[in-house]
Amino acid sequence: MKQLGGLFVCLFIACMAFGQVNSKLTRGVNGGVDCATCFVIVSLVEQLGEIHNESVVNSTARLCSYLPGKYQQFCKEFVDAFGPILFKLIEDDANPDRVCASLDFCRTDPGRQSCRVFSPHSTAFEESVLRGRDIIAKHDHHHLWHLGINFCELPGIKDICLILERVFNNHVPMVDSDVDLFSTYPTMRGASWRGKDCNDLNSNIYPGALPIDGDHLEDSNCNGIYEAFKHLDFIIENEIDWPEMSTASGHGFNNWTEVIQGPIDSLYLRLWQRNHCNHRDYQNIGVNGADSFSMVKPIMESLARKQQTDQPLVVIYALVGNDVCNGHTDDTFAHMTTPAQMKANVMDTLIYLDKKLPYNSTVFLVGLADGRVLYDSLKDHIHPIGRYWNKFTYSQFYDFFNCLQISPCSGWMNTNGTIRNMTTEGGQTWQLLEPVDGFHSNQYGQALTAQVTWEEAEKLMPQVFGPVNPANEKIAQIFGSQGGY
Repeated sequence: MKQLGGLFVCLFIACMAFGQVNSKLTRGVNGGVDCATCFVIVSLVEQLGEIHNESVVNSTARLCSYLPGKYQQFCKEFVDAFGPILFKLIEDDANPDRVCASLDFCRTDPGRQSCRVFSPHSTAFEESVLRGRDIIAKHDHHHLWHLGINFCELPGIKDICLILERVFNNHVPMVDSDVDLFSTYPTMRGASWRGKDCNDLNSNIYPGALPIDGDHLEDSNCNGIYEAFKHLDFIIENEIDWPEMSTASGHGFNNWTEVIQGPIDSLYLRLWQRNHCNHRDYQNIGVNGADSFSMVKPIMESLARKQQTDQPLVVIYALVGNDVCNGHTDDTFAHMTTPAQMKANVMDTLIYLDKKLPYNSTVFLVGLADGRVLYDSLKDHIHPIGRYWNKFTYSQFYDFFNCLQISPCSGWMNTNGTIRNMTTEGGQTWQLLEPVDGFHSNQYGQALTAQVTWEEAEKLMPQVFGPVNPANEKIAQIFGSQGGY
């Protein structure tokens, strides 16, 4: 039950953050992001109420109680305004479709198809929405609900959205006193994403630097060698990503097993096992929704490396599918990056890297994926939003988000097989996919990708990773965990 509560809160935060994650997405149609956010919250509140056999007001308060301390007060402000109205609507047998339509978060724009999950398209539904609005009009806070309101304008939610906006729109460490692009703080693009700084007051000391005077007096490159739900803050401040467990930069231990399951294996860990002097020398500058245009600027500029004074890098350039992914359901192909644009953007990035990276660095350029595996693997499985009710499949999830025009990839996340095939032109199992978004690989997939990539690269070009350090055992004896992460 605790695990289910954690999942509910992750869905709640993920949906509110959705509008902050991908600048390519508009607000959508028919209410777009606000409609989806309302739908998720109402679905979770109703299911929590059924699970615990309690009122809507209490289940809404329970949802808030899962949040970290600093967010609970914001959530309470929201519950004070939203809870009683939600109670009245659900008391009138309103499902999530009707509640969100009554509150004007979900609507049908002129010329658009209605976006509903649990309600048929009928006159009875429209009549029930009007009845719901009559209920709202009699409530003390009825002035809060008007056509076109942004969910992030609501009491309490506004404060949470401001925090999310600050987190998701920043691609370099926010806590970085010496401005060397490395931090002693784990989240906010800090040590979870790139090696932990060991001196945030000296811009010449950071992971990956060449040793100064053999590191005789101090650890100048932070590798630890010298002189010889309670988790939600963490999850939110890491943009609901897991760079510390990813294919490229995974490290340390899984301290969040009630939230994410699976082994940690990464290219960085294998590099460290090969040579312990590589400790903390990792950077993950990946950004949700990034395509080849955003890679040219500003993402590639967040890479921290000095050509003359730092160690060589192994760079993984992988955009996976974002150049063919967008939320424009009506004309998704028109908004895809053309081959000519893709080539120009990639060449611009490679030219920048050639001028930025130290000598002997290597860049692996990864092609676009075949995203049809998303629909083929998940279409009949239940999405976490409807886990307790045992309804709301990924097919319905994809259709709902496409209808609202807020899907991160309407080309592949689509029940239309022709569109999926056309998106794949030119370019294994559901258990390897992330359940919440139905788009990214989960932790098992991340670890498997690291293993296969390393084994193939080591077989074809072993020189890239450098020789095994014969002093590894001695380093472990003297320096132990090398300062950890």
